Amino acid sequence: MTEDVLLAFDGGGSYTRAGVYDADGVLLAEGEGPGCNPVAYGMPACIDALISAGRSALAQAGCTATRIAAGISGAGGAGSGEIIGAALCAGLGAREAFI
Repeated sequence: MTEDVLLAFDGGGSYTRAGVYDADGVLLAEGEGPGCNPVAYGMPACIDALISAGRSALAQAGCTATRIAAGISGAGGAGSGEIIGAALCAGLGAREAFI
């Protein structure tokens, strides 16, 4: 099992992609989900889409995430990044998130 794993997200209005990368930047697995823009769909739906795509990618890779990085359309204002980051760490077991 890989010890230092990054779970990265590309989230927008029409889809969400998650990729699991090892410490050398090698892509281990990918997951996909519905759009996750919190402005368009609401914060609960955004978080659900991200967690679903993340779990799928992590299951394929057979590991857990230590860090999370995400670029999410609509998550730039009023503490959205902190809310999403905390929810992803709690839901996916990572120790830190950068949104």
